Amino acid sequence: MKSKLVAILMALMALYAEVVFGKALPIREIYSDLPPECKTLNLETVESIPTVITVNGKQYNIKGQIQHGATSRVFHAFEQHDNSPKRCMALKVVDLEKIEHKQRNQATNEAKILGELNQKKVERIPKLFEIEQHPTNKTISMVMELAHHDLFDEITPHMGQGKHEWVRNTFKEILQAINPLHKMGFVHGDLKPENMAYFRAPRVINDQHFPTKDDPLVLKVIDFGGVMKKQDLSKACGEIVTGTVMYMSPEQVAWCAAHDEEEFLARRKQFPLSTKSDTWSAGVILYQMLHGKSPYYWITKKYEHLDEEERGEKADAELRQTIFDGKKPIEFDEKYQDLPLLEIVKRCLARNPDDRPEIEQLLHEMDKLGHRVEQLEGKIEKLEEEAEDLREEKEEREEEKERDEEEKKDEEEEDEKYEEEREEEEHRLAEERKQKQAQENARLQQEARFRYEQEMARRRQAQQANLQFFWNNFLGGMNNGYGFFPLRNQFQNNQVGQNFYPNNNNNFAPPRMPQLFTPPPLNVFPPQTMSPIPPPKPVQTQQQAYPQTQKFIFPGLMEHLKEIHAIRASEK
Repeated sequence: MKSKLVAILMALMALYAEVVFGKALPIREIYSDLPPECKTLNLETVESIPTVITVNGKQYNIKGQIQHGATSRVFHAFEQHDNSPKRCMALKVVDLEKIEHKQRNQATNEAKILGELNQKKVERIPKLFEIEQHPTNKTISMVMELAHHDLFDEITPHMGQGKHEWVRNTFKEILQAINPLHKMGFVHGDLKPENMAYFRAPRVINDQHFPTKDDPLVLKVIDFGGVMKKQDLSKACGEIVTGTVMYMSPEQVAWCAAHDEEEFLARRKQFPLSTKSDTWSAGVILYQMLHGKSPYYWITKKYEHLDEEERGEKADAELRQTIFDGKKPIEFDEKYQDLPLLEIVKRCLARNPDDRPEIEQLLHEMDKLGHRVEQLEGKIEKLEEEAEDLREEKEEREEEKERDEEEKKDEEEEDEKYEEEREEEEHRLAEERKQKQAQENARLQQEARFRYEQEMARRRQAQQANLQFFWNNFLGGMNNGYGFFPLRNQFQNNQVGQNFYPNNNNNFAPPRMPQLFTPPPLNVFPPQTMSPIPPPKPVQTQQQAYPQTQKFIFPGLMEHLKEIHAIRASEK
């Protein structure tokens, strides 16, 4: 859809040009048939352009419009010959009828100065191929070398980026472009990035210059409307003095701010112009490249909310006053305090012209600075190499350290693994010992139980033996001292109550009391009164076991026998 609208618009523009101008170049041909080195040229789309423009009898084919203003137009032109290649040119046409007297003088001065500089073959000046002033149609036509791009487009993306090497090289190019003009005794008076442009260094074919896209770019000064000779500065008129306020020196502002001829003459004498006015302008450009803004940026920022015309008038008025009286000093960024270029900026922006260096002096200083920078760069390169070696050594040490750490880590892992295995082995052995101990404890308990049962059986046997001994020897054959005879037979024969008193054989027959002589139970010794594992004891005889039986087994037997003995004694 967009492409269709563009095509329709171009067709309407071509039709309008044909109706108004009779024969006009079709719009579609403006961008066609360009040499390779001109393909990147930014051409303006206009309603109509002339097909051919004649300058000094030579016809130049017009392929497009590069730039236009209120009083002039710049075309993209070619000088076409049968046996010669096409050559890109810029054809500038100034309409003297549309400009005021002051601007007419500036246009005439530009043509005159540019022609003179080309005759003297001054370097860093655009080549002027043809120049013609038509007395009839009151126009000035100049065929010049075609610029590739201006300095403004070059520095804008890099301003304030801290690229000190780029700033130094670019500023040196600016000085190299201005210096030839000063050496020829001219003052530019309107230096700014827009009035400096890069051109292809052309190759020469049959005394003709043919730049190509492979040629290097060279910075040159353009726009010579305000250029003046040094010897003419003391008698210059106010109409020829021009410039852009942002880049004007204090003395130049004093000239331009004069309200009448008398005030202008007084200021011209009080504030003389010189090549050092261009030094101020170069310092402003250097300030912009370093800081990324103009020295008086706050003034333009104050009026940025206004429309373009009102903003320009108010900002220019305040700029003139600020630059002229100098009450508001220029601020410099502290981060550039140690930078040699900052010292150059301060010297270029000195209010007193005597304190400013000449462009040629600055160029020598830049060469020295470049030499110092090269030396420093050599030292820096050497230091960088040493630093690189140190970095490599550091990297090797770090790698070795990493290897050592990895080995140490592996050893620690192996130690941890060994420790885990050792702990597992110890745990396994502890479990085995625990199991063996449990088995041993069970065996010992079983053995202790067996020994306990053996001991209990032995004691039961001992008790039985003691009882048997007591029964056989004590109850059956005890002699109480009174001639008593054993009572065993009488007890066994149930002769209770018979022969109670002594008989002829001195036998005593007591009443039967079987309950007194019932053998005690076998469990009279409970297990808790015994040691868990009593040591084995030899089996005692009946005679050895008797005292124990008499003392511990039957503690009340003797008292009972004594009572019986007492009864019998009383009966006697």
